Amino acid sequence: LADKLMVLSVLLTLWMRGIISGLAVSLMTFKELFMIFSSAYLYKRNVVVHSLFVGKFAQCAVCAALFLSFFASSFEGMTFQPHTVLLWIGIGAAYTAMFSYTHTMIRQMKGVETTYSNRTDK
Repeated sequence: LADKLMVLSVLLTLWMRGIISGLAVSLMTFKELFMIFSSAYLYKRNVVVHSLFVGKFAQCAVCAALFLSFFASSFEGMTFQPHTVLLWIGIGAAYTAMFSYTHTMIRQMKGVETTYSNRTDK
């Protein structure tokens, strides 16, 4: 929860300073709120959805983009600013992970798939 709040607060601050777009902030806010509420729902039902590499990659890309955003003035003349490109790559990966997690969650709720730790076919 703390990392999600940190990312959202930095995104909001950078948007207020005009460094990143409001669309990026909106997309990440929706995704993070969806993940927070989904995880609370799943916790109450003892459903475990394990993290994926794409989710870890997304978080790294977004954090790197946020770091680079502090040097945005250095990239002003560039057509494709590194922090913006990396942020959109991170957002794309974050949504890919979110859809994958949602698919896994639905399969687990239907009983089609079990958690990795409970599988008997190891």
